[in-house]
Amino acid sequence: MSVIYGIIHSKEKRLEKTEAEILRKSLDYVRFDREGIWQEENTHLGVLLRQLVQNDAEQAPLYDPISGLTICADARLDNRDELAEKLEISQEKRLNVPDSLLILRAYQKWGVNSPEQLLGDFAYAIYEKNSGRLFCARDHLGIRPFYYYWIDGTFCFCTLHPPLMAVCPVSPTPNDAYIVASFIRSYMELTHSVANEINRLPPAHSLSIDNTGLKVHRYWAPESNTVLQLAGEAEHAQAMREVFTQAVACRTRTDCRVGTHLSSGLDSGSITVLVARELRKEGKSPLAFSWSPEPEHTTKKLGDERDLIRDVCRQEELECHFLDQTPEDGYRILQEAMSSWGDNLWFHEIKHLQTALRENCRVMLSGWGGDELTSFNGDRVYLADFLRREGFLRLLSEMFCLRMNRHGSFRSMAKEILYPFIPDFLYYRFFNLSVLRDSESLISSRFAKDLLIGRRKRGRWQQRDIKKLQIQWLNAGYFNQRIERWAELGEMHGVNYLYPVFDKRVVEFVLSLPNEQLCRKGWRRFLFRSAMEGILPPSVQWNRSKAEMAYGEHTNAVCSVYFEKIQQNIQEAMNLPLFQRYFKPEAVEKMLASSNTTLKLVILNRVHAYVKFLDQSFSR
Repeated sequence: MSVIYGIIHSKEKRLEKTEAEILRKSLDYVRFDREGIWQEENTHLGVLLRQLVQNDAEQAPLYDPISGLTICADARLDNRDELAEKLEISQEKRLNVPDSLLILRAYQKWGVNSPEQLLGDFAYAIYEKNSGRLFCARDHLGIRPFYYYWIDGTFCFCTLHPPLMAVCPVSPTPNDAYIVASFIRSYMELTHSVANEINRLPPAHSLSIDNTGLKVHRYWAPESNTVLQLAGEAEHAQAMREVFTQAVACRTRTDCRVGTHLSSGLDSGSITVLVARELRKEGKSPLAFSWSPEPEHTTKKLGDERDLIRDVCRQEELECHFLDQTPEDGYRILQEAMSSWGDNLWFHEIKHLQTALRENCRVMLSGWGGDELTSFNGDRVYLADFLRREGFLRLLSEMFCLRMNRHGSFRSMAKEILYPFIPDFLYYRFFNLSVLRDSESLISSRFAKDLLIGRRKRGRWQQRDIKKLQIQWLNAGYFNQRIERWAELGEMHGVNYLYPVFDKRVVEFVLSLPNEQLCRKGWRRFLFRSAMEGILPPSVQWNRSKAEMAYGEHTNAVCSVYFEKIQQNIQEAMNLPLFQRYFKPEAVEKMLASSNTTLKLVILNRVHAYVKFLDQSFSR
């Protein structure tokens, strides 16, 4: 995989050498194996290529002198054979044809409709030397990022955000709506970024520039119009197993070590087992990484998730890398991680990335997104959807089954049923998740309108239909914010994050399932559990709880040990110019004085990280 970047001026404007130098210099933190550039008077295109296959024939960038086309691509195609067949490329030549050349030939054959023919993770730009036309595209689910600006006839793009901040011809200004929405983890426009001047190309969109200007086109959208008609539960489970196994297998195409995230959950456990079995065919095995700490760092308690993790590893003869990190290490890494856009999810991962780097592990498969898509936990919609479909008496029976399987109390289930019907003013007072409510309480009053707009657009995921909720998640930027941030984290450490859950075939399959197949017989995630029969150990397959007690204890330790230091960080943040623009000082001080609970300390630490990041980003 690669980092791609470029600057294209209008014909009247020559490219200055310093522009390309600044852009390239801002990518010095990226780990790569080789790089290349293609340049003419008004255009500079570059690729930093990280090699995943030893005999990779990828050229960076790739220039075709016959057609005058140049492509720089960050791509991993899953339908190479199918695509080569359509492009009439012989079997003998296919093995040595790089993904970028397949994309280029697809563009020559199908033009602006070519992204519809591709399957995989990709972001690319194709420049037509003869006409000066530019065409760019991003994959269906947005796994590979694509940022750009279009200012005064200059188009600049990159698959990472910081370089565009460095080279932007005007001083970037904060995008208030995006920053506020990002902090409270709310709805955000898929075209927005942290700066007003810099845009994101949304997932499943292409972009073209010619003498008529810039046009953005959506070439695919997740839909649930087609309902899969199979004979029964067993047939649906078998179909789920096949499509998910295929999605995992095609993400192991590398000569480097393959890593997997492994928790006690269904998604990461299934991926780890399927990867292990796929690699075993070649005499290889994956590296498994857990965010749960090494046993010596925490006390063992009843329901410890590490027992389930060991069950998976014992079955597949794997060694798991638990988090070997003291609270002191954790806090130091937390501060380093959160200085890059304030994401507190990173600090558990950095130690593992350091291990991955030593082991030449360049691919990390994650099960993130499964709760909402493949295994689908039914949170806040399952019972309301069941009531809509089956009626009140059947609902009562299902609630008793759920209770017997310890999937919630009757009180929590009653709240879940009422959830879609509750007026906004009651929901945000009594039902909103505490992390969202506490985060919103800190935001400056000047953004009250932005909060209201975000709530309405988010619809607080207030749906009574499972499919509508899943589509809402896909369309609202809920997944992409984390995917994009982790892509940047991966580039810093030389690792590509891959998500079988977000395989287009898997998403389309899940959206075609009858709602009743996802959760039933008193079991949340019923279909996925059934599909993993013979793959997951039964202890994991039918595990009722996703509580991760050891992981939570370690996180608590990191925060509680350094409570005083976090207080100092907040005091430092209050002195920075952008603090009072986004936050209420009195609300922050009140939260700081009221409690030292882990949740509030994490929120306060994010306040410090956000303000510090914004100060560094917009101080020039």
